Parts: sequence; C-alpha cells; structure tokens
Amino acid sequence: PLFGNLEKLGPRLRSAPPPTILLDFDGTLAPIAADPADARMPAETLSLLKALIRHRCLVGVISGRSLDQLRILVPAPGLILAGNHGMEIEGDGWRFLHEDARAEVPRIERAVETLRPIVAKHPGALVENKGLTASLHYRKVSSRLAPLLLEQARGALEKQPELSRLLLVPGRRVLEIRPDVSWDKGRACVLILERTGCRQDRTVYIGDDRTDEDAFRRLPDAITVRVGLGNTAARYYVEGVDEVTRFLKWLAEENKPI
Repeated sequence: PLFGNLEKLGPRLRSAPPPTILLDFDGTLAPIAADPADARMPAETLSLLKALIRHRCLVGVISGRSLDQLRILVPAPGLILAGNHGMEIEGDGWRFLHEDARAEVPRIERAVETLRPIVAKHPGALVENKGLTASLHYRKVSSRLAPLLLEQARGALEKQPELSRLLLVPGRRVLEIRPDVSWDKGRACVLILERTGCRQDRTVYIGDDRTDEDAFRRLPDAITVRVGLGNTAARYYVEGVDEVTRFLKWLAEENKPI
C-alpha cells in the first residue's frame, strides 16, 4: 500500500528537483462513468494539479482519450497532455504525433463504421472514434450479452483484410481498437522524460487499467502505483480515486516552496 510506505518514500519525493507526476485519467483522476462523456474530475483534484505545477513539479496526464478531450477535461496551464495512449502529446513548447498511427486514421474510421450497426443492436453499447484510435464501450451492456457483442465486433473486423491488422486491446469494460504500431503509454512516458530532461527515479506514475501496465514495466526506477488491487507490475497500490486525490494533496504540501 502506498500510504504505508510514504515515510520511506518521503525523502525521495521532497528533495530537489521536484518530482514528475504522470497520471491516467479515467479511474485515476476521475471516477469511472458508465458513459465516458459523463466522467468528471473532482474540483479539488484539478486544484491540486495546478498547485503541483505552481510548485514546479512536472505534471502529465496520459490517457486513452483524445488530446482534444483532455484539453477540456483537464484545463490546467503547464500540464503535459498525452492522448490516444501517448500517440499524440502536447507539452510546453513541443508536440509529438506518431506518424505511423496518423497514416492509419482511414482504417480506424472504417472500423468505426463497421461496428456501428453491431453496436445499434446492443442497448448500452457505444463506439467512439478518437481519431488515432477507437473504443468500443460496453459498461452499460449486461454481463450476459457482453460476450456476444465482443464476439460479433471481433468477427466483423477480422472478416475484412484491411481491418484485421488493427490491434484489439481489452480494457475495463472497453475494447480498444488501435493501429498496429510499436507504441504504448510506457514508450510515451519515456519520451516525455527524454523531452523534458526529467529523471525516471524522480517520477511517479499512477494508473488503474491494463494499458497502464506498459508504463509500469517501462519505468522500473519510478514510483509506480496501481489504483485498485490485482496482478500488476506496479510497486505500490491505492484503493481508489479518493486515495489518488489524497496522495496529490500530500505531494502538494511536501513540495511547497520554502
């Protein structure tokens, strides 16, 4: 548990330079919502992110959501935003776009159009086009019918040779549809640290989903934290979004300018 180890981690998180804090959004900064459009981060959490930036910490949000969505959901000047699992990143004075992923945008669009008639037959299902990737959400679909939905979706995509090359990555009641490129949240984190000159051993990464495991594995020297219990490559865990906010509050207090 993270909070059982803060005394040990404290000196590492207080000393100069200020730490780098990288976080997932859904299930980490904001509670999971049945409809992704309804997800909201608590006002206190946004205030804490802004405080950490004022205290000269590097703060980044790395999410499966698009960059456009993140700009709206996390409106904090000075924040690094990484959308579509890090395939598009916006930092202070720099940007990154994975060119191989951009070339696959037409294929993603065709996948979304292929899935729309299937989704229409399953109340509560939603297919979301996020530009570089897409998501099939089924949190509102009954547990009894969800396997049928996934079977039909996979089958429809695999029947088309031009779509069978797409990666289908399961998440928490979501199927991510991605271009088959060598990229993930872990590689995005490494790029962010390289571009900003920040040290991995001065970095905290917090996430709750399978996609965050890539970051946990790519950051062996960082303080990696999983939200929720389960098999994980992270070193520590917190029990939920409330504990993430509590930890950010502790960090902001510990890194106040003297």
